[in-house]
Amino acid sequence: MANPAPRLTTSADPSGYAPYSITAILAAIVAGLFLLVMLVLGGSALIGGQQLVEPLLLILPAAIIVLSFAARRQIQNSEGTRVGLNLCNFAWWVGVLGGSGYAAYLVGRNLAVQQDTKDALVQWVETLKKADPIDPRNLEFHRAYQMTIDTGRQKSLDAKTAEEVEAAQRGFYEDTPGMIGITRFRQIDLVRVLHRNRGFPIEFTFDGLQTWAQDASGLRCKSAGTLRCPEGEFKLNFDMMRQAPPGERPIWRIVVPTSGFVSTVQLSNYGRKLAEMEFVARALVTNAILPTLSRLPQFRSRFIEEYTALTDSEAAVRYYSRCVAECAALGILGTVRPPSEGYETRMKLQFFSPIQRTDGQKDGNPSELFFSAWQYGRIVPSGAILRESPDQFPLLTITDKSVEIRIPIEIQQPRMESSLAAARGAIVFVCDDPKFIAELNELRKASATEELGELGSLPENMVAIPWRIKQIVSDMKNVTMPKPEQAPGAPGG
Repeated sequence: MANPAPRLTTSADPSGYAPYSITAILAAIVAGLFLLVMLVLGGSALIGGQQLVEPLLLILPAAIIVLSFAARRQIQNSEGTRVGLNLCNFAWWVGVLGGSGYAAYLVGRNLAVQQDTKDALVQWVETLKKADPIDPRNLEFHRAYQMTIDTGRQKSLDAKTAEEVEAAQRGFYEDTPGMIGITRFRQIDLVRVLHRNRGFPIEFTFDGLQTWAQDASGLRCKSAGTLRCPEGEFKLNFDMMRQAPPGERPIWRIVVPTSGFVSTVQLSNYGRKLAEMEFVARALVTNAILPTLSRLPQFRSRFIEEYTALTDSEAAVRYYSRCVAECAALGILGTVRPPSEGYETRMKLQFFSPIQRTDGQKDGNPSELFFSAWQYGRIVPSGAILRESPDQFPLLTITDKSVEIRIPIEIQQPRMESSLAAARGAIVFVCDDPKFIAELNELRKASATEELGELGSLPENMVAIPWRIKQIVSDMKNVTMPKPEQAPGAPGG
C-alpha cells in the first residue's frame, strides 16, 4: 500500500491569531494623513476664499495606492499568517477616489485659470489694437493703461469720456514705485508695434498658460502669445495678476516689464523696411538736425526756411555738412540771415504744435514757451537732460498714403542749463512721396506669403528715405526726473 502524501506544515498560530500586515497599517496611516491634510488645508482655503492648489499633495494618494497594493499581495501570499485586508481596502479607496478626485479638481482648475487668463489677455490686446498712444485723451489707450496698474487703484481711473480721461490721468504720467507711468507705457514695444500696424491685419494667438500660483495676494500667471502682422511675427510673454476685492468681481492686472513683452521677432521685408526708415529718421535727428541747432544757434531761422523744404535724407545730411563747412569758412555770422516776414507766426502756429495736457496744469502759453526755447534755449535728444527718461523710442503712424514718425526730444527754456528740468517733445517727420509709398504698400501686401527672417544689419551710412520735417510737438511742461537714489523701483512689481 502506497504511503499517503506528506502534509504541509503551517506557521499559523494554533489559537487562530494572525498579526496585521505592517504594510497595511502603513497604508492606512498614510490614508488617514491624506484625509487630515485635505480637511485642514481645504478648510483653510475655503475660509480664506482661496483655492487649494497643491499638486505635490498627489504624492500621498500615489503612495497610498502603492502601499495598499503591496499589502494586499503580502496578505494573500501569507497563507493566513497576516491579516489587514480591511485596512487595505480602506486605504485603497481613499487613494483611488481621493487622488483621482483631487487630480480632476486640479485639471479643472487649471483649465478654468487658463481660460480666464486667455479671456482677459485677448480683451486687453483687442483694446490695445484700437488705442492711439499719440492722443492723450484716447479712451482705448486709457483703458489699456488702466489694466496695467494695481488692481486696488484701477477703479479710480474709470472714464467714459475724453473729459473724464483728463481728470483720471492726473498723477499717473510718471513712474512710481511698483507702477509704470503713462509716458513709459506709451513707449512699450507692444504698444508701438500695434500702433504702427493699426488699420492692417493683426492676429493675436494665445499660446497657453505657462505657470500659475495662488497666494494671499491673489492669482499670479505667466502666459505666452504670438502676434502676427504685416511686419512679421512677434513672440510675447505676459505676467498677470488677478485679485478679487470683497464683494466685487475679480480684477486682472497686466504687469508691464520695463524690457517689454516681445521675446523674439521674425520680420518680413516690409518689417525690415520700417526698421530702416526708423533708423534713418533717428539718425537725422541725432546726427544732423540737433547738432546743427546746437552748434549754430543763430542758424535756426534759416533752418526753417531751407532745411524743412528738403525731401531726402541724404540731401539733409549733405546740407548739414555744408552748413558746418560754411560756418568754418565764414564764421558764425555766415549762417545768419534775417528772418523772413511772418517767421514768428509760422513758428508758433505751423512749425510748432502743442500737445493738449491732461494734468490740468497751466505753465503758460505753449507756443510762446516753445518760441522762447527755440530762439535762446536748448533742443537736445531725449535723455540728454532728463536722465533715464522713458521717452526714448519713435512712434510710427502708417496709412496707405503716408508714414509719420515722432522722434523724442527734450526742450529746455533759456537760462535753465544748470537745472535737470526740460519739456518732453518730438520732431515729427512725414514721408508721403508717392513712389516710395507705393513700394512700401507692395511690400506690405507681399508680407502675407513670404518667409520671415531676422532683422539683419541696418545700413551703416544714411540711405535715401524721403523724410521731410513736418513740425515739432510738445506740451511744454517742465519735467524733472528723480535723482538716482529716488528713482522708482522696477515698474510692474
